[in-house]
Amino acid sequence: MQSSIFKSLTDFFQVIHVDFHELEEIGIVEIGGSQMIKCKEEFEKLLENINNVIKKRSTDSNAVNNNILVPGGSCANTIKAMQSLGEKCAILGKIGKDERGSFYRKYMQDKGVYPLLLDSTDRTAEVICLITPDKQRTMRAHLGCSVDITPEDIKEEVCAL
Repeated sequence: MQSSIFKSLTDFFQVIHVDFHELEEIGIVEIGGSQMIKCKEEFEKLLENINNVIKKRSTDSNAVNNNILVPGGSCANTIKAMQSLGEKCAILGKIGKDERGSFYRKYMQDKGVYPLLLDSTDRTAEVICLITPDKQRTMRAHLGCSVDITPEDIKEEVCAL
């Protein structure tokens, strides 16, 4: 069995056709690239601002909002690919006891990956990727509980799988 220890990230791709003024309304001044947001409250405010823009735009028949939610990060992507090629795979990480964590666990199980996911009271890590019509990607990440995994979390019975 192939296994991997990783930061369990949920990539939330937000394809939203906005002008630069609306990105500023969301709270993004620097367009493009990626930025880490360490403060949970700051990240939650960003999510709230995005949702507010989406709500405003949902009344506009010309607005296009395509949301894609997938477990991401290079490790999870590699494990999913190996599983799809017939390898028996497991993945170890920490997820929150929240909607994103539940989604992550179910998604990996549905893909045939054995989820050795530890629960945390902190929020599941998340990456927001905003894509403007000119295909410019602007990413913001909050690592949440994924950074809290320690060697003590890895029990002998987990290694025996």
